[in-house]
Amino acid sequence: MRHNKPVFPLAAAFALTLALVSGILFFADSPVYAADPDFVDDTNSRDVPENTPPGVNIGDPISATDLDETGDNALEFGNTLTYKLGGDDAASFDIDASTGQLITKAPLDADGTKSSYSVTVTVNDGENSVDQPVTIRVTDQDEDPAAPFPPTVVSGKDSTPSDENEDSTTSLHVVWHPPENMGTTID
Repeated sequence: MRHNKPVFPLAAAFALTLALVSGILFFADSPVYAADPDFVDDTNSRDVPENTPPGVNIGDPISATDLDETGDNALEFGNTLTYKLGGDDAASFDIDASTGQLITKAPLDADGTKSSYSVTVTVNDGENSVDQPVTIRVTDQDEDPAAPFPPTVVSGKDSTPSDENEDSTTSLHVVWHPPENMGTTID
């Protein structure tokens, strides 16, 4: 009589043994586990001059490195870092998803209600994501005084009392208003 050994208990024992060995040999700090991307230094703030037009880069990119792909102990290659913008003021800016470059969406006014904005840049390496809070400060710029309105002709009436109601062909009445901000004087 032939006795068949059950395959299921052997496979289960093998799987359990493999799981225990893997858990012991490859603990969470092991380099086999993918590392989080790491933001480079000086990525927590950027300055932008007020009234910068839309579509202009704000400082250097908010960039990161993938520790899995760098150094002598690199484990993976081909990971692509992607950047996403979030946070309270994200709607005021754009970000280049491949470089982390922050971009203006509209002119910002330091003299207005807001002189700094808070956003969060998230980088993802395909496995892990890391957030970096960023403050964008709007720097005040000296503004040229407002240009005066051009002079306007109010009437062509002659200003002499005897011809008050007659149109003049020899004189004009011109009105001009100076700008509110006179700027600095020219010496």
